[in-house]
Amino acid sequence: HLADLSVLLPPRMTRPVEYRLVGGGGCFTWSLDHHDIISVKPEYNDSSRCSTSARLASIAPYSGRKETSVYATDIISGITIHCKVFVDKISRIRIFHHSVKIDLDEIATLRVHAFDDEENVFSTLVGLQFMWQLTPTTLDNSNHHLAHIPLKETHLSDCSGFCVEMNARFELEDRDLGSDFFVVKGVGIGQEVVSAQLFEPQFEHVSDTITLTVAEAMSLEPPSPVLVTLGVSVNFKLKIFRQKIAQVVNLPSQYHLWHVKNSSVAQVDSSLGVVHTLSLGFTDVVVEDTRVSGHQQVSSLRVVIPRTLFLYLVPVMDDSGHFHGITSIPSSEVWYVFPGQKYMVLAKAFAEGFDAREIFITEENNLRLESSTVELWNLSQVPDNSLGSYEVQTSRLLFPISQGEGYLVAALTYQAEASGSAKVLKLLQKVNVCSKVKATWDEGTDNSNIIYLPWVPGVYQEVELMAVGGCGKTPEDYKLFSSDESVVSVSDSRTVRAKKPGQAVIKVVSTFDFLNFDEIIIEVSSPSALAILPIFPVEVAVGTQLHAAVAFKTSNGHPYSRCDYFSAFIRWSLLSENQTFEVVDASEALTVEALKHHSGSSAQYGNPCAWISLNASAAGRATIVATFSSESDSYFETFNEPIFLKATSKVSAYYPLLVLQAGNGNQFGGYWVDLSRLQSGIQNMGNNSPMELYLVPGSTMDVFLFGGPEQWDKVVDFVETVDVVGALENYIIGSTAVQKISSGLYRVSCQSKGIFKLLFSRGNMIGKDHPVPAVAKSELSIVCDLPSAVTLIANENENRLDILEAASKADRSPNRLQVSPVVISNGRSIRLAAAGVHQNGRFFANSSSLCLRWEVTECEGLAYLDQDEDAEMLEQSSWERFLVLQNSTGMCTARATVIGFSSRIASKTREEHMFLPSEHDNLTDAIQLQVNHTRFLLGLIISLILLTCLSTHFWFTQIVSSLRVTPAYVLLVSHREAQETLAVSGGTCFLDASTNDTHVVQIVQHPGKALCSQLILGARGLGSAVVTIQDIGLSPRVSTSSLVRVANVDWIQILSEEHISIMEGTTKDFQISAGTQDGQVFRGSQYKYMGIEVHLGDEILDHVNPSESLDGPKFSVKAAKTGTTSLYVSTKQRSGQRVLSQVINVEVYKPLRIHPEYIYLTPGASFVVIITLTPKINVAYMWLLHFLKTLMFLGRHCIPP
Repeated sequence: HLADLSVLLPPRMTRPVEYRLVGGGGCFTWSLDHHDIISVKPEYNDSSRCSTSARLASIAPYSGRKETSVYATDIISGITIHCKVFVDKISRIRIFHHSVKIDLDEIATLRVHAFDDEENVFSTLVGLQFMWQLTPTTLDNSNHHLAHIPLKETHLSDCSGFCVEMNARFELEDRDLGSDFFVVKGVGIGQEVVSAQLFEPQFEHVSDTITLTVAEAMSLEPPSPVLVTLGVSVNFKLKIFRQKIAQVVNLPSQYHLWHVKNSSVAQVDSSLGVVHTLSLGFTDVVVEDTRVSGHQQVSSLRVVIPRTLFLYLVPVMDDSGHFHGITSIPSSEVWYVFPGQKYMVLAKAFAEGFDAREIFITEENNLRLESSTVELWNLSQVPDNSLGSYEVQTSRLLFPISQGEGYLVAALTYQAEASGSAKVLKLLQKVNVCSKVKATWDEGTDNSNIIYLPWVPGVYQEVELMAVGGCGKTPEDYKLFSSDESVVSVSDSRTVRAKKPGQAVIKVVSTFDFLNFDEIIIEVSSPSALAILPIFPVEVAVGTQLHAAVAFKTSNGHPYSRCDYFSAFIRWSLLSENQTFEVVDASEALTVEALKHHSGSSAQYGNPCAWISLNASAAGRATIVATFSSESDSYFETFNEPIFLKATSKVSAYYPLLVLQAGNGNQFGGYWVDLSRLQSGIQNMGNNSPMELYLVPGSTMDVFLFGGPEQWDKVVDFVETVDVVGALENYIIGSTAVQKISSGLYRVSCQSKGIFKLLFSRGNMIGKDHPVPAVAKSELSIVCDLPSAVTLIANENENRLDILEAASKADRSPNRLQVSPVVISNGRSIRLAAAGVHQNGRFFANSSSLCLRWEVTECEGLAYLDQDEDAEMLEQSSWERFLVLQNSTGMCTARATVIGFSSRIASKTREEHMFLPSEHDNLTDAIQLQVNHTRFLLGLIISLILLTCLSTHFWFTQIVSSLRVTPAYVLLVSHREAQETLAVSGGTCFLDASTNDTHVVQIVQHPGKALCSQLILGARGLGSAVVTIQDIGLSPRVSTSSLVRVANVDWIQILSEEHISIMEGTTKDFQISAGTQDGQVFRGSQYKYMGIEVHLGDEILDHVNPSESLDGPKFSVKAAKTGTTSLYVSTKQRSGQRVLSQVINVEVYKPLRIHPEYIYLTPGASFVVIITLTPKINVAYMWLLHFLKTLMFLGRHCIPP
């Protein structure tokens, strides 16, 4: 098409007059009928060399009206359109302007239009010469009111690329000539005559003249229409504009007069512009500039009765000199504000029938904005320099202080009649002060405004944002928005999901107040490091749990705020020689909440991505290894390099710290201790560790520390200390009370009576690779006291506690003689020993500070005490003597009596003598010995029991098939509920089943008479076991067996290609296979116990019939919408370790379409079809091949015409 179908041009004059003919919708070639009348010059685009416009010019002088045509032919379609071109002379011209009044300092563009004799308007006058003249209308022609402005100095110089016509006008002005455009500016108040003359040969008589008025622009405040109440005064403000700046005119002014058109409604002061309303109705208020006739400004005034009063809340967004608010909140809505935000409260009154225009409130209306709730907010006047005087009068500033609910009260006074009494409009507005919205994401930690989230292909970490404040009570009271949904998406449940590396801002907004919000920055990146969190001890006691956790770090070293979605992708392994640790079952492992509570504050290290719990089963050391890997994927441009991260940590287990008695009291009035166990490394010594140690004042005993942490390394400080706690006030601990002999060996000295405790500590402090101190403690009570009794034993090699306890409980006569004699054989030496007994029945470990007197009576010719030891030896071992038995027989009595403290220590413990009972009290014990000849007793007891039952038996023979069980090999998943059914065939129904290891497998249901063809097995623990089935109904019995293995899932795989395509709206089934490291594959019945989860990348795919876990080795997905995504499956071992399958990349494409859908061809005919291909993978080829086969079939079966 062409923009013009006809063009009127003047004939050639001093310069040719050109017109630009514009076309569209094609690429044209140009032609014309008369080359002697006009010329055509095509214009081409710089890029395509395609012409869509041409310049027409009249080239012949005037010789009468001429008519010709210009043709534009589209080079693509061949369509030709034409434009009529007329050439005629100019009959008259006219100066056009939008208004004959120009504001002072305003610029006006005047334009000449030309007409022929038939009053047709010429299409262009570009290139014609004009003479312009400005003449004042006053007598003094020297003062002009208009000034000419060259075109180059105006906005017309910006011709936006089409500058040919404007350049022609510029050239004329450069030669002191005029063009058809003339620009003037008002420079003085008054009138000016503007004349234009066509300055071309033979056309000098063609001219036009107009008169323009220059006046000051006036504006009235308040703006029209003005609605006011009865009986008030309105002070109008007059403004004028000079140099585009508004200036207030000081009244009275010699150039301005005021009047009203209806004096019954209002009166006005003619010089001051003050209007007084007299009655209801309307009138016009007029102000006139006396310098220019007819120049005035009018404002419509309406005197009304107010019907409604409203308050508006405007949040103030700028604290500068002027308030700039945003959308106001009317009083018809609930107001929600928060401390820290400034608000302006506006009052507006409205009259009936004028809902869109507010009433102008004056001082006579006595507007009041008040509040009695001063503890919730401050209500103050608006500063005079912030708003106009009117807004200052009708508004207040509201500064919220604290949370709560309160009310604002507004009141407006008015008159309904001229002589009536005043009436009042009131409004009560409820205001809720809310706290500032605060977004959080992790309770119990210091939440910063930046959240770091990890990302790799196929793993989309999520974090749930929480919000408080903003008067919100439920999650629905907040809205979340993401600045970049391609990086971070936000769901309706406030879950933020990382979708690709980048940064986005999450805005959490209160639904009650959109200005009350908080922002959280989300930075998504691929992890650069994996580190063990230094929040758990690396040393624990045997029998307790050890926890370890790892966290990712960014390339800048920041820990990620949340990365638990990567837990299934992190592999754990243990390096240990003696099975020091065992992985805790998943059901017993800590949850992430319990883990954080157990570890305390770990905000500086980040939240754990994965964790593991270990049972310390034996003392020793091990190494925990955590690894993470992710392969590169060409589907993601931002992820090109594979990632492999590794973190290790040394851990140790130690036996609980025990304090063992290292000295033997066998010869010192104490009990016997097997010292060999200290060297043999016995591990379970807890029952043998004394909680209390009884010593007689003046005696000592060595104790040995067993267990506790060993020294970690040479860098970490190792401590081993002992402290005395709980001593009596009058008991002073000497320097030798506890003496360290060597590492782990201490000597305890009892100096005087009393009870105190020894606290032994051993462990490692904080150091490199040892973040938490590991110090074991053990207490030992020392009882320093005197024995209340002694117990004597005979013919025993050691003072074993069981022997001492039996002797202590034996019946005795009043003189402390044991009633039952001890029978011994003559002709040898026997050992006599005594031990001190505390009043509570416990035996002393050492009583050697006391001295015994040994006596034998009625033993002449039977026995005597061995006197070979020297006096010093006897003194040291006075609690042990040897009795020499002669070859005679008879009864002999031996007695031991405490006679006082040993001479070696008597000087140090003289004060203890007063506490010794007399020797006639309980500190003596005697035993009666019966000495006999040595005899040997041989006895042979032979018993023979023979039972013969003779009876007649009748036999019934039944022939049955051989006993078999299937399958012969069973692989069970390590799960508490995992079961498998064995089928039994052959034999009778009298079956018995058993397993050789009930810790591995148990028989859940035995074969019975009702259902003897099967039995059900259940998994108990890892390992292998044999299930044996016996047919006890056969003679002889026959049996068969099945090997059962309980194992973890070591690998899981989706049986699919790595890259697949699915058509939108279709469903795809996937098969799963899982097995062990040695290549064994689980049967289909085991998959429901694996807890298999399907992980879909985003909303492109939908899981068909989703559930918490799959019931079998397959699942189905439906292609919901087009796009590229990924999926994988995972299962969890009993230890909690997740096992992942490979990632399958899925492309969902739109169905292939062939246009048209129906084709009818005659034999030998051909037709072009359009095939829309969308998938990237070679799926379209199969569609195309099917389509071509269909065409070949149709070609052989064409329908004849």
